[in-house]
Formats: sequence, C-alpha cells, structure tokens
Amino acid sequence: MLQEITTGVPSIVAFKISGKLELKDFEHGKSVIEAAIEKCGRISCVIEASGIELPGLKFFKEDLSFIYHHAHSIERFAIIGDKTWEKIWFSIVSSIVPFNAKFFAVANKDEAWQWIKKEV
Repeated sequence: MLQEITTGVPSIVAFKISGKLELKDFEHGKSVIEAAIEKCGRISCVIEASGIELPGLKFFKEDLSFIYHHAHSIERFAIIGDKTWEKIWFSIVSSIVPFNAKFFAVANKDEAWQWIKKEV
C-alpha cells in the first residue's frame, strides 16, 4: 500500500509504503512525482518503507527505469527502511543513478527528514 505524506513543501514529495505494493500504487506514485517535477523543476523525495513485501522482478525493472529517467530532476532522495533487501536495492540504484541519495534506518527517521529539508 502506498500513502502520500503531506510535506507542506511543493518540491518535497513523500510516501509511506507498507505491505504489498500493487501496480496501481506504483503508477499513482509515479504520477505524483512527475506532477511535482513539472511544477517545481527539481524535487526531493522521501520513501518511508515499513514491512514491505519483497516485490517481483518486474517492479525492480520499472522502478530503476523510472528513477533513471527522472534522476536529473531529483535533488535528494531518502529511503527510510527496515529490511535488508531495501538497503541492497537502494545500494544498487544509487550506484547506477547519478543523484544525491541516502538510506536511513527507521530509528533515524528524523535525521532523514532534516537531511531532505536542508536545501529547501
């Protein structure tokens, strides 16, 4: 499930993801990010992941393609997670895609939000 988090800052897009991420959730998240990029030019993004089920290979391909296509429009990207596979996926993506990205443990959620808001 994907739920938008209200940030009060148009250039910061945030989501909370838990359980199973469905295709409709992924598509909705992409449209929110693309709308923010169209409005602001460059954005920062926060994903708060909690108990996400390991998605299938199609998700990873779509996710990497989307991120790679929009990397030039992303100022900062933070993942707040609690699973080993999330950290591994984040390491793979951040080594391929040229943007400022960090992974934060759930215990460091406040630090992640401070880091995202640094440039605003």
